[in-house]
Amino acid sequence: MRTISNRVITRGLVSLLFLFLISIMGCAAEKKESPAFPENYIAEDYLLPEDVLGISTPVTRGGVFYFSVVKDVSGNQTYEAASSELVGEVRYIDFEKQSPSPVTIPYEVKDNDWIMNIFPNKDNTLNLVVQNYGEINESGKSNIKETWIKKISLNGEELFSYSIMKDIKHPEYLADFVTDNSGNAYLVIQDILYAWDKNGQLLCTLKIPGSFFCMSPSREGTVCLIWMGSNGFQIASVDTKSGAMSQVYPLGSTQIYLAVAAGMNSDLLLADGDGIYEYNLGQEEKKVISFSQLNIPAGMGGALLPLSNDKIAWLQPENNEKTVTIIRGAEEAEQQEKKKTLILGGTSFLPWHQQAVANFNKTSQEVRIEIKTYGSGETSGINELNMDIINGKGPDIMILPRLFSMDLYVSKGVLTDLYPYIDDTKGLERSDLQENVLRAYETDGGLYGMPINYWITTMVGAKSQTGGISQWNLEEMMAFADCYMPESTVFNEAAKSQVLNLCLMANGDSMIDWSAQGQEFNRELFIKMLLFADRFVPDESVIYDENNERLIQGIQDTKQIQIMCNEIITGFSEQQIYTEVFGEPVSYPGFPSEQGNGNLIDSNFVMAINSTCDDKEAAWQFINSLLSEEYQWSLASAFGFPLRKSVLEQKIEQEMKKTYETDENGMKREEKRGTRSFGTVKIDIYAPGEEDIQSVLALLNCTDKIRDWNNQINSMIEEEAGAFFAGSKTLEEVTDIVDGRIRIYVQEMKE
Repeated sequence: MRTISNRVITRGLVSLLFLFLISIMGCAAEKKESPAFPENYIAEDYLLPEDVLGISTPVTRGGVFYFSVVKDVSGNQTYEAASSELVGEVRYIDFEKQSPSPVTIPYEVKDNDWIMNIFPNKDNTLNLVVQNYGEINESGKSNIKETWIKKISLNGEELFSYSIMKDIKHPEYLADFVTDNSGNAYLVIQDILYAWDKNGQLLCTLKIPGSFFCMSPSREGTVCLIWMGSNGFQIASVDTKSGAMSQVYPLGSTQIYLAVAAGMNSDLLLADGDGIYEYNLGQEEKKVISFSQLNIPAGMGGALLPLSNDKIAWLQPENNEKTVTIIRGAEEAEQQEKKKTLILGGTSFLPWHQQAVANFNKTSQEVRIEIKTYGSGETSGINELNMDIINGKGPDIMILPRLFSMDLYVSKGVLTDLYPYIDDTKGLERSDLQENVLRAYETDGGLYGMPINYWITTMVGAKSQTGGISQWNLEEMMAFADCYMPESTVFNEAAKSQVLNLCLMANGDSMIDWSAQGQEFNRELFIKMLLFADRFVPDESVIYDENNERLIQGIQDTKQIQIMCNEIITGFSEQQIYTEVFGEPVSYPGFPSEQGNGNLIDSNFVMAINSTCDDKEAAWQFINSLLSEEYQWSLASAFGFPLRKSVLEQKIEQEMKKTYETDENGMKREEKRGTRSFGTVKIDIYAPGEEDIQSVLALLNCTDKIRDWNNQINSMIEEEAGAFFAGSKTLEEVTDIVDGRIRIYVQEMKE
């Protein structure tokens, strides 16, 4: 038996075990009328054999599931670089059989070869992308010597093979591979699509106008590309004769698409974090299967694998890489017992939101959660959510929008105080949670929103310049700026409108008084902000990067030096970046704030219970499940800081653990965690030290304010402030207009 050498693993074999995150296509089928997917369906797990170390490149055609596997024939339970002997195989499972079981195709994977992609043809053969690796170079990477497209039969016979190295420049960046019904092969390498005919002649190359996501043949066999453009996901089919794409269509902007496959009764099937959609080019997606209803945790990615008109396979690494979930039509007798349903509503749902719902639904005996997403490609969803709340149709549980006013929601009696539920929960105390974070979400002593995890938005600068202060107001910020401007700038986002927005960010509690009596709008503070922001450059003079996504740290046509940065702190390693960039220890004074600390707690996972929910205890059960150590750790391992103190301690312990490697001279040295870019500077990241930990901990423990600002009011100010910055309206005129508009809005909200 031929084995794959360990040096191939050293180059990155383990990462290839998860290649299906981008190899998530189904296969084309002949166009014919098919019955719609049944209304009732269930999900069942199919376990892959125990000898499978990892699975990649899963695809389907006609009820057959094809995949490549890695086996460790050394007997190790997990991969060991020094002793593991790894074997690559191609297998398939025919799910149309009564008792499907894996079949190994007797195709020999030669030493130093690796199967990068698989795609089945309609004549029951397979096309493979195979690469051969040479010796490891001085940088520790092996050299790709050859890349082929091969065709094999199910009995392992190689029918043809052709090299594609003559046509490609960077074979190490393979992204996705499919074939069409004519035998043409399509391979995406980085952001270039290459297409060859069945004889290996290059048909065309096509640059993808955005960040490539995935591709798949449609039901008719036409290959379709999906990419992320400046306005969300885009889709178009490929014409190899012209070497161009057909008309480009937008996909729904509220979805974060995970997978695509050929449709059964539509052009394509699409999967996002909470379900599967039928899609015809140029038309709106139609949801046909809900993952949350089936208790499937969609996670961060997956492979969508149609098997027949009433059966779809779903495969993902987060759930269990050795488990294939089979979604099939079900008789009424097979349906699960009906449970009470609570609606979880929000303007956007991320994979960890959907996974939380699936995990809860699997264990809850009496209640199930269903997701309702507000908004579309045209709107943010906040207005739709507010309208449902006003009409008494709001969701039982809410993930609060990031740009919202907590005071407004509370003043309208929309939200439920969560403190009584915490106090009545066995095994949970307020002291188990970050109490300063809870205080940030309090109103009049009640807790009306709870962030399941969070990060800090702040201003960071060198201690020698800021004096190590931990907070300042607008007057102090302006005095600080007077010391450095115009030779320097105190913001990396240094255009007028950006500076105004940053000043507003920490002052939502000072700008508007939502109480029955009060000034309602703080004119004096608003004028100070306008005058301060007007000292900076016009919006149109700020340089953007090539993707038009973020501001480059520099100001066009000036010699200004940036002395502070607007940053988010999501972990303990950022301290290394700022210390390196500024060349000395840093402090976090935050944004100028008229009330307290200007460092801001931010989160996309703030939970709340609607006051109209008729089973608040059940709603709290779901929120409480998100506070378990297991779930808190899953979030902390991925992004941001956990709310539970014990898990924060685990995160610190985990991050401080140093790992070591042996260099070419046999010397032991600390292994770096990665490399981060900051502007044009690249910084190597290592395990944080005690000083880094304590500096970030001090920031976490002193922050007790949320990014609490009303999106509607912010939009009003942006619309009117531009006239002042452009010189078309006076300061007094703009202030009067903003004052009038906000007073009307506040009065409407109070009614």
